[in-house]
Amino acid sequence: MAKSKRVRKISSRKSKTSSKAKAAREMRDCACGCGGKTLGYFSMGHDARFKGWLLRIERGEATPEQLLKKSVRDAYTWKAKGKGQIPATDYKGQSHSGYDK
Repeated sequence: MAKSKRVRKISSRKSKTSSKAKAAREMRDCACGCGGKTLGYFSMGHDARFKGWLLRIERGEATPEQLLKKSVRDAYTWKAKGKGQIPATDYKGQSHSGYDK
């Protein structure tokens, strides 16, 4: 049996990313208050940890003073809900009605 020879055609087009300069993205502090830097709002996994803290505060199991750093607590306006408290807005600044239904 004869083996067929495959010829790969080489493209002469340039890649799209090489012609466009990537915009520099600014690193920001993680929204949970850990001090880590990220391109988004949270470092990996910290969004789940932060939501867990907010759930505990909302259920009345803890207070914001017990779980959140002062800089994070002060960034939100807290209002009473059930046995606990919830922030009036989420980390993006949009209105927030709590997690626990």
